[in-house]
Amino acid sequence: MAEPTTADIINRARAALQEAQDRAFAQSVLAGAPDWARTGRPPPAADLISAGFDGRWSDELALARSGYIRRFGFSIVCEEAVAALLGLSPLVEVGAGAGYWSAVLAAAGADVVATDANLQPIGYSFTAGAAFPTSELPALEAVARHPDRDVFCSWPSRGEGWLTPALEAMAPGRRAALILEPRGGKTGDDSLYQLLDDRFTRTADIELPRFPENQDRLAIYMRA
Repeated sequence: MAEPTTADIINRARAALQEAQDRAFAQSVLAGAPDWARTGRPPPAADLISAGFDGRWSDELALARSGYIRRFGFSIVCEEAVAALLGLSPLVEVGAGAGYWSAVLAAAGADVVATDANLQPIGYSFTAGAAFPTSELPALEAVARHPDRDVFCSWPSRGEGWLTPALEAMAPGRRAALILEPRGGKTGDDSLYQLLDDRFTRTADIELPRFPENQDRLAIYMRA
């Protein structure tokens, strides 16, 4: 029998890691995520936080995170966030990724359009548009096509500025609901936070359940 190649060993290790991630996901409260998308009724934040999703490190929950983001994206939905976003409907989601947030919101009764600049595989673990019909539109074009909708974005890409011109193009009085980490964290770039400081007023702040070592929250801003 031939000795396994380096590629064989790497592939087996990756498969074993993915199996561990999927097992941790299935054993966590996040296993209910497909049902939340069907019903529009995720648990309250307090229930998910009490299950360990409070941002503190846990090996098991870090594995569950990888199993979750491979299907749904980088942030965890909760009842309070859905209620806040329903209050902004109609919405256009930019950088929607898998479209999971849009799926949950639509099931909850929101009028939402999901968009993403690239529906082709670009290195993220999830499949763009897998959870909800998603139009292939850059954020700026999506906002221009839907000027009568408030804007939602979860986890704009770290170190990238594509969300900044889209928010800058919003009309005064329109609102942007953004799931972000604090400035200097894992979301967006400095131009985004500077624009929010200069041209927007924060009107609401909603605590979210958080994956290990994350600090994300849902903040709602009004364009000045």
